[in-house]
Amino acid sequence: MSFKKSFNSTANNLKNNETKNLKLIDQLNRFEQERNGCELLLEQPKLVDRFFSDSEMNNLTILVRFFQFLLQSMNTSRQNAAKFIIRLPGSNLLNFSYSYLTSSSLADENQKDLLEKFIPILSKILQLLLELHPSCCSQLDDLGIFDRIERSSQKISDEDIQIEVATLILRVEELRTQHIHKTEKYKSENETSLERDDPPPDDFHQLSIYPTLNEIFQQQTPYLRRNITTGQYKNGTHYLDIHFRLLREDFLWPLREAICQYMSDDNRNISFRNSNVRLYRNTIFTGTMCSQNGILFSLLIDLKSLPKTIVWTNSRRLIYGNLLAATFDDFDTSCFLLTVEDRSNIDKDGTLYVRCQKELCDYKLMKIQPGTHFTLLETTSYFEAYRPILQALQNIKDDKIPLEKYLLQCDTNVPLPNYFEQNSSIDFRPILVKTSGEHNEFDGDLSNVKDLSTWPNAQQLGLDESQYKALQLAITKSVALIQGPPGCGKTYLGVRLAELFYHNRQRITGCERPILMICYTNHALDQFLSSIIQKLSLQPGEIVRVGGRSTHRQIEPYLIQKLRQQKRDIRVRNEELATRYEILHNIKKQMDDCRTKYYQCSQQLLDISQLLRVMDRNQFLTLIEPILSKLDIFHRHWNLDKGGLYCCRSLELQDSDEDNSDDSQSESKSESESENDETESLSFYEKSQRMKNRIDCHKLNKLSDNDIKEINQLFIKWLDATQLPMIINKIKEQNEEDDGDGEFQEQRKRRKKKNKEKANSLLQEILNDPILTTTTSNNTNTIEENPVSLEEDEEELRRLENIDNVLIPFTIPNQTNEKEYQQINIEQLEYMQNLLNNRTAFLSDNEVKNITDLWSTSINKEQRQALYRYWLWKYVQLLTDEWFRLNEQYDENHKSMQELWFTNDQIYMDKAFIIAMTTHCASRYQKVLKQIAPRICIVEEAAEVFESHIVTAIGERIEHLILIGDHIQLRPSPNVYTLAKHFNLDVSLFERLIKNKMPSIQLCVQHRSIPIISSLTHHFYDIPILNHESVLNRPSIIGVTHPLYFIDHGNFEENVADGVSKRNSYESTYILQLADYLLKQGYEKNDITILTTYMGQRQQIQKSMNQLKHLKGIHVTVSNSMTKIY
Repeated sequence: MSFKKSFNSTANNLKNNETKNLKLIDQLNRFEQERNGCELLLEQPKLVDRFFSDSEMNNLTILVRFFQFLLQSMNTSRQNAAKFIIRLPGSNLLNFSYSYLTSSSLADENQKDLLEKFIPILSKILQLLLELHPSCCSQLDDLGIFDRIERSSQKISDEDIQIEVATLILRVEELRTQHIHKTEKYKSENETSLERDDPPPDDFHQLSIYPTLNEIFQQQTPYLRRNITTGQYKNGTHYLDIHFRLLREDFLWPLREAICQYMSDDNRNISFRNSNVRLYRNTIFTGTMCSQNGILFSLLIDLKSLPKTIVWTNSRRLIYGNLLAATFDDFDTSCFLLTVEDRSNIDKDGTLYVRCQKELCDYKLMKIQPGTHFTLLETTSYFEAYRPILQALQNIKDDKIPLEKYLLQCDTNVPLPNYFEQNSSIDFRPILVKTSGEHNEFDGDLSNVKDLSTWPNAQQLGLDESQYKALQLAITKSVALIQGPPGCGKTYLGVRLAELFYHNRQRITGCERPILMICYTNHALDQFLSSIIQKLSLQPGEIVRVGGRSTHRQIEPYLIQKLRQQKRDIRVRNEELATRYEILHNIKKQMDDCRTKYYQCSQQLLDISQLLRVMDRNQFLTLIEPILSKLDIFHRHWNLDKGGLYCCRSLELQDSDEDNSDDSQSESKSESESENDETESLSFYEKSQRMKNRIDCHKLNKLSDNDIKEINQLFIKWLDATQLPMIINKIKEQNEEDDGDGEFQEQRKRRKKKNKEKANSLLQEILNDPILTTTTSNNTNTIEENPVSLEEDEEELRRLENIDNVLIPFTIPNQTNEKEYQQINIEQLEYMQNLLNNRTAFLSDNEVKNITDLWSTSINKEQRQALYRYWLWKYVQLLTDEWFRLNEQYDENHKSMQELWFTNDQIYMDKAFIIAMTTHCASRYQKVLKQIAPRICIVEEAAEVFESHIVTAIGERIEHLILIGDHIQLRPSPNVYTLAKHFNLDVSLFERLIKNKMPSIQLCVQHRSIPIISSLTHHFYDIPILNHESVLNRPSIIGVTHPLYFIDHGNFEENVADGVSKRNSYESTYILQLADYLLKQGYEKNDITILTTYMGQRQQIQKSMNQLKHLKGIHVTVSNSMTKIY
């Protein structure tokens, strides 16, 4: 009674809170009076939800006014009004409208007049809806609203209303016809594709893993064939081709559908809605990033355009590995496919870091100008879960599929594993159960695997009869299937198998190589491993857990990351790895230098060494003519051999010049004095030859410091500029600020801050100059890891699964050092601003080429500055090309280094007893596993794994495959329902082999649930499930009459604003009050688990629980099968 009273009190409080809100009619009055009322309403998403779902809208007067408001808004703000109209399908507004289109509503005269006004308004609204979103016609047709409005209009004499409705019905008929043709065509194509036996159009080995633009935009049905669930595959090529194309289509389908929908006239310029895709407009590309994980790209998300209800710490938007399609022209010519790398700063400033594979864009994204606006489409596909599997499928040789006779041809005559042919003896004694400290009676010594009569019985091994048969099957069959209903001991049996292999590892030749143990999820893998570790007390190194960081404390010492830390010298001694690191370090240094040069272009004049890279040599020689006799290059190199006539004519003379440099320097004075005489004695040909030799002179690339100083001063004079020091000098932080009076210090700080603000403003203006933005972003800062510390955080698990194993062992320092500050010379900065922003003359290549003498009086100051801007533009282009080249080199070398890290990890795995990893991780380590060559593989929860995940993980040398799972409980969950329904993509290898009558055993004694609960699952299984005696006499729950309840209520669930999940506030409140009641009965928080099937509901419960501190700590989780969906 106390629980019921408490719950009713809470429910009443919630109801009272609702009545405090303004009525919708009052809200509508306010927006109707505003010229931009529609736009203002859009800024309040919760209020918008009320207009489309609240029962207060079940009033004909309000419906008429609200629809009128939308029609008027279409004239003033069509795009905003359209966002409301396309929300009508599936909303309560149409249900309310439907209820008023009945004959009974015409009984009252006032209602009749109002209904006559309502019908044409509703008809116009529906016409607009079909214009904007024609594909919703069938959904509205199912509601019956078109038929109802047509009948209602026939009872009204107003011809204008009848014409309005007739126009609507005519459009509906057109769409119905189109839908029928489209359905028949799809059905015909689908049936053809399902049963097709024509050869593939191309070799899947040659297909790009990443979709091409042609594939995304193609209209025809892609070439797909069904997963063969009963019967044989023709050969390895047939098998691999089918699974490769189906898995690839599973992530490509939603992307193709979303892009095509976006490109349609119905959705491009209005609110875009697609349950599988999210849209981000006005995203700004800000540049490239050199990070520890390769080359990344930075984007700036427009947070203002997103729902304000998004909580990024819990949101599944833009999480690591999600696939994005980016375009700057609505997919007319551009489409870049990206994967999310890091969003840790998105809630602060909207910054998102993404990766673009070379195969997708060929570095074209690097050449996009920073500041370009993109539109992003985000699919919920976790691309990194597909990429390594698809690559691994292509790497498998068609004739090297492991255990092909049984996996592909489904031969039910499965023999003993090959390795038992050499020695079939096995010792069961170490795993016999004990009674009163003694072994159960077992007369034998070693047992013969081939002779089951020599084995201990089930009781001696501590197994029930079904478990004992499953153990026999697992040991004696090369491919063994063990089906375990809930609580029947699948994991327990797997641990017993591991025990048996461990104690016989010196005897069984199959254990000479590590046993490969794989699961689909990290959680299942860690649960399995923890049980094995507890039973066998294995040391780190005997078990190597490869992959993401485990949340299980007991597993942590066995992680490969820990083993690396303990054996750092192994990596230090790897010369190839060290060399690759040095290459990366050197490339990074060059990129920093390139960035610095680019930045300095806007702060100071180019020096002569930079100008020589882009300036015509003839022009340069005319520039230095006034000071030629003062230059070292003249005295030491040019003023030799008849006035430098033979300068650089051959390598021999170049060497001779070097040898004679000292002599020539000592004689420089006399040679200088005779320069004019020698020049006059030269013929025209000789003078031309001397000029040509000087132009090609290699010494120009190695000017002395003195020459550079002299020429720079001359160049400043030529440009008629003021010689000023560098704009930005990095000065180490001094302690002098601590000296002096506090008020004086404050004034100096304010002055410095003001100068910096002015300088930053000028720099920003200069760096946004078109000349200087032809290059990509110069930002080469690293991305600092900022992992989200949420329990069961999916994004962090994804990241650790992919990154933690291949982290490059060096850090790239940020450019901003807190121990340094910038001293700005504002005067020169303003001069550079004026120089660069002067657009009075921008010279072409031909115009520059025609200038032969830089000192000509015909070249005025403005022309000289224009010539400098031309050289600057050329120099920036040169830096841009260098930047692209270095980015490509960095990315390529980074990938090579990742491969070396994988290879290096083989050292830690070679001597292990068990190598444990997820199927996704195993595909990434495919080459390493091929070298290790495990002969035994145990797959836990095998029924929820895509078949392609297992076949890519096990390797060609596997001789013994043990699959443990239950396809009745869990199956693979494709992204695309059609691929599951029509192409059998949701059928696992485990289920397929059972359907083909391969040797299998079902466990049938459950140890988990009380009989009344376990009985709920019995009808799913062919073999009856028995209850173990341990579950028969469990104590009743205190304060509760029955152990099982089904609660029926009339409170509907609602969609989560950001996503496709659901939540129900009533159920959340109910379950928390029940948990509170149980705590009051004396139960501890760790005795209670709240299990829900929706992620949105879990978040709702968790949020409410955080506000009720006495409930905080109760475990709330989502059932496994729904977690992957929601």
